[in-house]
Amino acid sequence: MIYLTMNDPFIDSKYLSELRKILISYPSLAQVLGVPAQFTVVLDANLAISDLMHLVEHPTLKQTAIQECIRSNVLRVCAPTWLEEEMTKSTIPQVARKKGYSEADLHTLWLEYRELIVWDDKFCRATFETEGAVDEKDIPYVELEKRIQAAGILSRDKDVKQLGGRALGLEFVLRSRRYARSETCFISIYVNGTFLGAMGFAVLSVILRGVGLLVSRLPDWGRCILIVSVVTAVLHPKSRQYIFDKLASLEEAGTGLLPQILALIEFANQEHENAEKTLLETKELIVR
Repeated sequence: MIYLTMNDPFIDSKYLSELRKILISYPSLAQVLGVPAQFTVVLDANLAISDLMHLVEHPTLKQTAIQECIRSNVLRVCAPTWLEEEMTKSTIPQVARKKGYSEADLHTLWLEYRELIVWDDKFCRATFETEGAVDEKDIPYVELEKRIQAAGILSRDKDVKQLGGRALGLEFVLRSRRYARSETCFISIYVNGTFLGAMGFAVLSVILRGVGLLVSRLPDWGRCILIVSVVTAVLHPKSRQYIFDKLASLEEAGTGLLPQILALIEFANQEHENAEKTLLETKELIVR
């Protein structure tokens, strides 16, 4: 679903997952736009329960920031099967008692939430030797982080660092979400035909002549070639100027499209800049 106003265009970030598949399927297009970044992380119980609590406290909320990042494919969230035991037998019952939440509601939310997680059954118990006051329940998460070479662990637990893991907090999640939203807008506008960059001047001319159905009858490979060639042209300065000159002639002919098209081009390029900047900021959190 694309929501567009002149003040605040917005495209649901869940579509980034599908756009990723398109780009992977068409390497030529991927060379022009790039494949969206993805971070593999491990989820700890304290952030998992925090998400469930947030959903309970805001019943009209469709998804949390972590869920949005997973559905956009910017985050690939993994967990040891130990998380399931910790959540169902310890964390959920304790939080329900302390906070006064319905334990049944938390369990119901967890059943849906857990479907978004990539599970690893290698670390199904917290039976490890620990030194000092380190919580042994955190060891499966750190061990999984190392085994799958994850970017870090979504956790607020200070023991993660003491055990040699990298804790990534809410700031990492929010920046990942911001990146997903900007990248979705940029790629969608260029790929999905929202404006000239995805349709092309020739296609636009056809539509203006009232026979746009011909374009829809092109085979998939034909549309892909068209998209690749036109996106490349729009991104290339000389070709872009040529297209803009053609658009200006259309505007003189009374089509009224030029301001809207230029506004969308401007918005797409701005979102691309935002995505690149946010991606760098997100990576900085990993290397700290």
